[in-house]
Amino acid sequence: RNVEKELFNGDASRSYSLGYYQKLVAAKSKDEAVLSRAQNGGVVSSLLIHALDSGLIDGVLLTDKDDKWFPKPVIARTPDEILACTGSKYTISPTLITYSEAIREYKLEKLAFVGVPCQIHAVRKLQLTSPLSDEYGKFKLIIGLFCLSTYTYDLLKTFVQGELGIPLSTVKKFDVSNGDFYVYKKDGSVKQVPIKKTNQFKWSSCHFCKDYSAEIADISVGSAGTLSNNWNSVLLRTDIGAKIFNDAVKSNKITTSDKIDLLKIKKTAFRKKTRITQIDEKTLNT
Repeated sequence: RNVEKELFNGDASRSYSLGYYQKLVAAKSKDEAVLSRAQNGGVVSSLLIHALDSGLIDGVLLTDKDDKWFPKPVIARTPDEILACTGSKYTISPTLITYSEAIREYKLEKLAFVGVPCQIHAVRKLQLTSPLSDEYGKFKLIIGLFCLSTYTYDLLKTFVQGELGIPLSTVKKFDVSNGDFYVYKKDGSVKQVPIKKTNQFKWSSCHFCKDYSAEIADISVGSAGTLSNNWNSVLLRTDIGAKIFNDAVKSNKITTSDKIDLLKIKKTAFRKKTRITQIDEKTLNT
């Protein structure tokens, strides 16, 4: 089955770098409780809470963390449980491992999922192309996160805590921006290092991934191309994605702006798409 044909209609145009999408906007949550905990603009959390309150979904498969930033999959069924999972983790989590528990133990029928592009591909296969899709494809909203690569937990344990000497329990959040890796501490201080110093901790499979913007999600969210770090860049891809986003805007949960650098996002996505070609060429020349 052609997944793209099933997901996208005539309102979605196709970009080589970004895939099919109906609209690109900058957006930001209007909920101070969300913004105070958000990685950037808080759009994902506000969308999920709105979808839950409106009855579109009855639960979300998300990634939380412990006090040492070790990622853990969770099933969020309340706004507070969604809020507890705000912020980027940067280390991969087996988020789908909670799926059976969600539908069998909690009897959830309308799930949302948030993940990086490789996870979104797995969820779409489960939803649309698996022999078990009718029984197990209970996803109503799929939100993808922009991703250049993810890291092993050694990034945090060996590099941040070991080499940089920053106890993980003192970290408020991590961020990657403009070629640097940032560690924001709870005391307000910030440690900034070149992103190239983190390369050895990337998952090896990320070198072979071409999808930067989660091209087959309902909505894709990142921060690239925005004018400041407290906004999100949002790609509305499917009808269901556009509807829930527009409903959230009309309900005064999210504000939008057209001040966004599309070219910058496309360039970043293009670099990821073409680096696999560069890797292939290097392999052939060895």
